[in-house]
Amino acid sequence: MEAGIYIKHGSIKNCIGDRISNPDLSTLKDGVYKGSFDAILVAADVTVTVEGSKIKSIKIEKHRNEKGKSAEAITDRVIAEQSIEVDTISGATNSSKVILKAIENALTQNSKKDNK
Repeated sequence: MEAGIYIKHGSIKNCIGDRISNPDLSTLKDGVYKGSFDAILVAADVTVTVEGSKIKSIKIEKHRNEKGKSAEAITDRVIAEQSIEVDTISGATNSSKVILKAIENALTQNSKKDNK
């Protein structure tokens, strides 16, 4: 399933499940990548900057959440670990997963905006 999935029944877990996979950063050119994921009640748009096969920054452009604003701290975990396989933020699991999926989409959909 891709970004923009409409959920009629069930949860974000049913929508994403365990399907957040870590992209191979060594294959990415330096640049700015944009990605999004929309699970209706929770959605995120992100901009990820990659330099030297490392995630240098992640900016959350938009985050529609219920009570999951605290999930935005997950970007610090991703940068520190250089991986999207990080623990979710307690109390904001759904928003955490949506943000991680948006980051994955940015890095895997070749949606590069800018080359350096």
